[in-house]
Amino acid sequence: MVAEGRRVINNIERVANLFLTKATYAVCSPHLSACLGCLSVPS
Repeated sequence: MVAEGRRVINNIERVANLFLTKATYAVCSPHLSACLGCLSVPS
């Protein structure tokens, strides 16, 4: 019973970590590409 509870908690932590990683990437990626695009455009 305790082992199954620990397994559930570990799975939840793994999914939450993956979600945070993907969300961070999704937020940072457009900003980074926009900044790089602005830098490469000749004035």
